[in-house]
Amino acid sequence: MAKSKHGKPATQRLKTNKTARQEISPECIKLVMDRNKQSGTDNWKTLQKQLIQKNKEENKPSKKFFRKKSARHPKKSKSKSQDLSTHQDKEKQNEIWFDDVSYEDIRMAELQTKANLLQQSEPNHILSQPEQSRTTPEESKQTAVIALDCEMVGVGYEGKESALARVSIINTYGEIIYDKYVKPIEKVTDFRTPVSGITAENLQNAPEFTSVQAEVSEIIQGRTLVGHSLKNDLKQLMLGHPKKRLRDTSTFSIFRQLNKGNTPSLRKLAKEILGLDIQIGEHSSVEDARACMQLYNRFKKEWESSLRKKNRPVGRKKKNRSDHRKKEKSA
Repeated sequence: MAKSKHGKPATQRLKTNKTARQEISPECIKLVMDRNKQSGTDNWKTLQKQLIQKNKEENKPSKKFFRKKSARHPKKSKSKSQDLSTHQDKEKQNEIWFDDVSYEDIRMAELQTKANLLQQSEPNHILSQPEQSRTTPEESKQTAVIALDCEMVGVGYEGKESALARVSIINTYGEIIYDKYVKPIEKVTDFRTPVSGITAENLQNAPEFTSVQAEVSEIIQGRTLVGHSLKNDLKQLMLGHPKKRLRDTSTFSIFRQLNKGNTPSLRKLAKEILGLDIQIGEHSSVEDARACMQLYNRFKKEWESSLRKKNRPVGRKKKNRSDHRKKEKSA
């Protein structure tokens, strides 16, 4: 008789299965089958939902955060070429080139811009007034090089002769050291207001010529003096100054070349070399002195080197040995 794995005969095992089936009612079997079906379908549905959610999360694109454009300041869309051009223009504007420019030139340019702003903001009659209250010889900075300029009025018959009416002195940086009106020695017959900017009111309470002369003499003593046609200014002041300490823009060789060897005007030099417009309408001795100082500072190296060459002492000629021998033989 055949036996199963468990050691029981096959007939006996079949009997036990049949008895078990007989014992379990068909209703119970139905209920179990229904439950299994329901549980299986429910599990499948939940699993399917989970799979769909996973797929969505994996395929979802990464979120990009953009700032909201404000309605008040909408940004204009620019092309790449426009952006590059604007960037290059800005770089060009920010670039500063210093070609043979000294600190003194920059300082003078700053002072000139300040003077131009003052001229725009204040009326002409105020600008023509000397700045006596603000600067005095003791308080101001006196440098080794100073610039001087004078304004004249007409005296004598028809005002043809000139007399001193205003003196202005500035330092290397364009700061005013001295600026005063002067009471002329002779009676004024022509104030030359359209050119000199001087009126009768300016000279009413002006100091005497002798006091101004003494003050100017004290300031210029031992200093290098810069100016345009200094010979005329010193003549009106009745003062002398060592020739080696004079720097006259009307006689400098480089400046004379601009006017074909003739004496150039200060206005022409300022326009062509400095790019400044001066002496338009009423003249200002302060403005003229500043222009002279700027011209000197611009050509200081060339100017001083040319003077050294002129003042260099001429050495004795060296005698050749052959000449000495010839003299001995002849003797």
